[in-house]
Amino acid sequence: MLQTQRLRTTWLVELLNAGIPLKVILKASGLGTLHSLSRYLVFLHDVPEAEASDLLRGGRRHEQ
Repeated sequence: MLQTQRLRTTWLVELLNAGIPLKVILKASGLGTLHSLSRYLVFLHDVPEAEASDLLRGGRRHEQ
């Protein structure tokens, strides 16, 4: 049986993993605050240390 909450969670996690700007995700999802997204953090992909360092220096996200 399809569960709409699971589909929504999958959709939100895919958007977050893709690096979509948070304001875009909030508007598209109808959520009002960043706190609303915090429950999905456990499902996000880990970012390797070298990639995280590059991102923090203004680099681009590597495709997964």
